[in-house]
Amino acid sequence: MTLLNVLHWKQRQPADCLAACSAMVLQYLQVPFQYETLVELLETKFYGAAFSKIRKLETLGLHVSVGDWGGVQTLAQHLPTGLPILANVNTKELPYWNREASHVVLVIGLEANSIVVHDPAFDEMPKYIALQEFLLAWDEQYQQYGVIGLDQIEG
Repeated sequence: MTLLNVLHWKQRQPADCLAACSAMVLQYLQVPFQYETLVELLETKFYGAAFSKIRKLETLGLHVSVGDWGGVQTLAQHLPTGLPILANVNTKELPYWNREASHVVLVIGLEANSIVVHDPAFDEMPKYIALQEFLLAWDEQYQQYGVIGLDQIEG
């Protein structure tokens, strides 16, 4: 199993999960940033930010790939290349959540029967989620995914 060495960031406000996951990736890629600038760039509101706003990271000179219905094959494609994947999920299907919300987590590992994520809403990381539970949560959000890299992203 590939488990990427990404440092965990906890979101500072209830609605800035996209910014927190983006911060984890930028720090991992050694791209300088200020958290408040990310929150603003991603147009984060009191209720969150549209997942597609991660494309705005291209203004920082990064390459961003965003798609729907990514599937396990998308995770298996990008993780071995050293790129974590942002995944838009519905928390009602995640066993460690007690409420429903549209939420972004950062996938850092894939095993035969589980997914490993950093969830910016929680302190203790990483979280190991049964593959079927993760897929249910991801399906609820059309398996939206995003990959951020320094170079052009294949796939």
